[in-house]
Amino acid sequence: MNYEEFKNKLVCDVSERLDSSINVTLKQITKNNGTKFDALLICEEGRNIAPTIYIQSFFEEYQKDLDMENTVNQILDIYRTSMPNANMNIDVFVSYEKCKDLIVYKVINQKDNEELLQSIPHYDFLDLSVVYEIMADKFLQSVTNTYKHENCEGYVLISSYMLNMWNITEEELREQAIKNTPLLRPHSFRNILEVLGIPAFEDTEDDKPKMYILTNKSGIHGASAMLYSNVLRDISDELQSNLFIIPSSIHEIIIISENENIDSDDMNSFISYVNSTNLEPEEILSDHMYYYNRSTNRIVM
Repeated sequence: MNYEEFKNKLVCDVSERLDSSINVTLKQITKNNGTKFDALLICEEGRNIAPTIYIQSFFEEYQKDLDMENTVNQILDIYRTSMPNANMNIDVFVSYEKCKDLIVYKVINQKDNEELLQSIPHYDFLDLSVVYEIMADKFLQSVTNTYKHENCEGYVLISSYMLNMWNITEEELREQAIKNTPLLRPHSFRNILEVLGIPAFEDTEDDKPKMYILTNKSGIHGASAMLYSNVLRDISDELQSNLFIIPSSIHEIIIISENENIDSDDMNSFISYVNSTNLEPEEILSDHMYYYNRSTNRIVM
């Protein structure tokens, strides 16, 4: 069974296991860097919210065991445990006052998101763009006592339509996000050995650059932590150096002291290689290194 046949059969098999009033459909969703994903939507009659379940990983598992029944059971389990017990109060999104305290920002690649950026408020930062989202999972948690699946969407990207509906300016949105993001997503700065669970005394290679991970406590969209006020300045003070910034992904960056012996051309080649081989396309932030200058308190390319 190929992927197209799998998708069609999945819709049929899931529908057969549910009440006839429940609508099961496929939708293609465009995410970061223009990547497109097929998702299963299971919508109950009279409900204004439903889990969005991405199905590519289920097809990959199906190819291993060819057990369609198991696949359907997994889908239904996610649906039943993720479906909120009540309708979403859409007034929360209609009213700026009701959602403003959950507005945060994140950084994405500018060139790879040109089409998306035409319809959302943003500002450009070097070759990146800063965009805004509502932490919608906070609302989901208020209407359901179940856990959040990694296959389900938890954030709402703020569009130009929403900005107009709220009758606020982009500057007001930006100021609110700058205020909220470090509070709702506090930064985390740790030695990479600690992150990997490797005791420091095991790192016996003296010529190996010391690397640090900068992200946020949740590890989601944590690369934006490099824009938090004074974070890079404090890190550079701690390391007593200007900083090399390696865009590991949209979720985190790697910090290396300028005192380390780093060749920028070699590092850029390495970043590009890792992006093309180790990262999912939607998680790529940039193909090159950045540089933080202590004296100017600025990030440059």
